[in-house]
Amino acid sequence: MTAAYIDKGNLEDPIPALKIAPRPQPTPKEGWVKVKMQAVALNYHDIFTMRGLGMRPPKFPLILGCEGTSVLEDGAEVLIYPVMGNPNFKGDETLDPERHVFSEQVDGTSAEYVNVPLRNAVLKPRELEMVSAGVLGIAWLTAYRMLFSKAGLKAGQTMLVQGSSGGLQARITTSISRFLKSSI
Repeated sequence: MTAAYIDKGNLEDPIPALKIAPRPQPTPKEGWVKVKMQAVALNYHDIFTMRGLGMRPPKFPLILGCEGTSVLEDGAEVLIYPVMGNPNFKGDETLDPERHVFSEQVDGTSAEYVNVPLRNAVLKPRELEMVSAGVLGIAWLTAYRMLFSKAGLKAGQTMLVQGSSGGLQARITTSISRFLKSSI
C-alpha cells in the first residue's frame, strides 16, 4: 500500500523527511480493523511528528495523519476518532497519561489502508460528506471541547471566534454548524 511516512524526525527541516512510497500492511491486532481510507485531513500535528515532537517521543518509522474518513470491509462509512490510550482508564480521556493520537505511537491515516481500534471507527453521520467528516478528528474535537467543555457554551448562545477565516476553518465551521443543528 502507498503511504506518506517518515523514518525519523528532523527538528530543523522536517519537510525533506517526508516520503510517499509503499509500506507493508500489517495484520490488524485483536480488537482492531483494517479500513480503506477515503479522505485524510492535514493537521499541524503532522509537522510536530515530522519534527520528532510529541507528548512522548514518536516511534519511527511512522505513517503520518491523525484523522480522516474510511470504509469498513462491509461498506460502512466511518470517521477515524484520533484519541487512543489505556482502555482501562476511567474519566476524561484527555487526562490519561497513556493518551496519544494516530501518528505518534502507531501509524497514522495517510495511507491507502490503516489498522484502527474498532472503537475508533465511528459511523459517519449520513449528512456529512466524506471530505467534511475527515476534519472531525483533531480540529473539530479541539473546537468542540473548547466551546462546550471549557467555555460552557449552551444551545442558543453565541460566541465570537476571531482568526478563523481560513478555508479549513470554514469547512470545520460548516461541519460544526450541521452537527449542532442535527443534535440540538
